[in-house]
Amino acid sequence: MEYTYDNPDCLWIQADAFDGGTGTFEKPFASLESALERVKPGQAIVLQAGEYPGDCNIQVSGTAAEPIRIVAMPGAEVVIRSACWFFYDTSDLIVEGMSFVDAPRGAISVVGACSRNRFDGIRFVNCSSRGESACTLYIGGAGGVCNLIENCTFVRSVDAAGTSESKEDGSIGLMVAQGDMEHDSPIVNCLVRRNRVENYGYGIVVGGDGSRRTRCGHIIEYNRIVNASCEGILVKSGDTRIRSNVIEHGTGTALSLRSELDGTVDGNRIVDCRRGVFVHGTGHSVAGNCIVRCSEGAVRVGGASDEDSGTTLNCFIENNTFVDCGASGGGDENRIAGVLVDRGTTGLIQRNLITGTGKPYAVVTSTPEQTGETATQFVIKDNIAAGGCEALDGVGAVEVVFADAAGGDYSNESGCGAGGWVLKPQGYDPAADTGDDEGVYRAASMLEDESGNPIIPGSEAGTNDGLFGNYYASDGGDGEDPDDDDDEDEESVMSTGDDEEW
Repeated sequence: MEYTYDNPDCLWIQADAFDGGTGTFEKPFASLESALERVKPGQAIVLQAGEYPGDCNIQVSGTAAEPIRIVAMPGAEVVIRSACWFFYDTSDLIVEGMSFVDAPRGAISVVGACSRNRFDGIRFVNCSSRGESACTLYIGGAGGVCNLIENCTFVRSVDAAGTSESKEDGSIGLMVAQGDMEHDSPIVNCLVRRNRVENYGYGIVVGGDGSRRTRCGHIIEYNRIVNASCEGILVKSGDTRIRSNVIEHGTGTALSLRSELDGTVDGNRIVDCRRGVFVHGTGHSVAGNCIVRCSEGAVRVGGASDEDSGTTLNCFIENNTFVDCGASGGGDENRIAGVLVDRGTTGLIQRNLITGTGKPYAVVTSTPEQTGETATQFVIKDNIAAGGCEALDGVGAVEVVFADAAGGDYSNESGCGAGGWVLKPQGYDPAADTGDDEGVYRAASMLEDESGNPIIPGSEAGTNDGLFGNYYASDGGDGEDPDDDDDEDEESVMSTGDDEEW
């Protein structure tokens, strides 16, 4: 859509305009509320340069074929200062281009049965500066479907973050809530991609305790999370894919998958965080990730705890590269450079590359009350250890030469571990890095039209099921079931390593 002064589908707003405008370029409205009273599906509300203070309630909807747009005038600096926009039961809105500055708690709150809304290219500066539970962009309500948040920037200065270096900082950059689980109305099929979140307690949070066993189908991809003090990405919704994200310099856990079923953590790069990946539930996969210098471990497979019921079962940890991870305070003999598993958990650890001083894996002691009668049973095979990492059952010692370890490039010719973009420091480019050798990823254009804009479900016949269901190949692209294992006689391997705290 062209935002030109003579386009009859554009309703114009000017911050210092006089009341009584008609919405034309020559006689703009003075407030967003005035434009909302007049806007119709297929039209755009265009904000000219200036500051727009004050909260606003938005309760209009477009259609899939004719969305309503609320946008900043191209090239104009539009600032929403110290305010929050509340969206109630909205569908088919496109909101893009403005900056929300100094919102003390939330800047955008989307609640009710909100579907097919797109928030694109919005900048949030020093928001959520007040209170431990402030969330800058919140998707909540009940029954929301296919909301998109992309190309947004969430940045707080150290002064605005306040307690950002403390575990007490409960601020959240972006949250997709669980929905109304009591009435079977979860929020499903949201796409969160290409966002940057910096200096928050939690970067991205998806789901809640009630959605752990619900297949929500969210995708969290291509995001960059920097300096998260508690958790970079926290997911509690079932059937969620977390892929191709960069998480760095966090003082807590980089990525936590705490849903109860069928989540995937694949192709992420995690660097210089306190902890790498924590996974809990059944049927999860941690594959193709590069985890570097996480001081309290690369991957932890969780057992029963006060927060998580049961233990982790059938967890697949494959083709990951772990570099110089592990707690260093207890001496080299107690350092775990790779995977820590709680007692009572089960799964498969194979084809990983673990480099750095320490053991490649260990079992963490849990109380009998936590593990019950379940034995710890992992098949561990075809892994390699290098750079001072010990060789144990299922892990052979080899020499590995990285392309440029000092520069953050961990490309190598070992044939084990991760491959592709995650081994290099530049991040994932969805336009160029469309897949690995097995075709796990499909081209980003599967989601975009000829102009590079996302295709919203319902905008064209037959796309409702294609947006999320066909975006990636569930069988790994080779037609074979990735869970199929011909090694039926492979003996389970259980480490008896020293106890470790996570």
